[in-house]
Amino acid sequence: MTSPPTTYAVHDEDTSFCSNCKQLLSQLDSQVERQAYLKRDLSSLASALAEEEDMRASVEQDKEALEEDVADITSALFSALNQILMDEVTDRDGLVQINRETNGKLVQVLDAWDTRDARLKQVKGLLVELDSAVHTSAHVSHTMSHRYSQPPMNATLSRFTSRSSTSSGSHPLRYSIDQPSPVDTNTIRIDGFILS
Repeated sequence: MTSPPTTYAVHDEDTSFCSNCKQLLSQLDSQVERQAYLKRDLSSLASALAEEEDMRASVEQDKEALEEDVADITSALFSALNQILMDEVTDRDGLVQINRETNGKLVQVLDAWDTRDARLKQVKGLLVELDSAVHTSAHVSHTMSHRYSQPPMNATLSRFTSRSSTSSGSHPLRYSIDQPSPVDTNTIRIDGFILS
């Protein structure tokens, strides 16, 4: 006579544990999917930031080259203008002497000379302002570049990923032996296990 098949009693605790396991696995899948989206977004952000930094570096190089060109031109104009002003002083002294000898016949010439001298000095003042603006711009560019210089994005992303993977332990599913503490909505505590 064939004996009836062996049956096993299913306890409520086992049923509850299986239900908890399903819930835990569902939450784990959700967390893994969320982390995958986060890594994708971080990669896109890193790529965009790297492109932005390349563009900024290119603009800074062009700006520095332009500042150097303007500084060179300004310096050359200073030298030429100073030489002209020195020659003007020497030539005017000669005109003053001739004007005295001719009883003031060169008065109009001297007046025109003085007008031109005033305009040359005005041009020199504008060159001084331009030179000051160029030096100020170069100083600000150097300061900003030094202050906001950042490490390469790949290294930054690697450190962030490393911290993200280790900040909640060696595995997202771990057994809790700590004292009970408040957890946020993204942390699940089931049967002594914590899912972060």
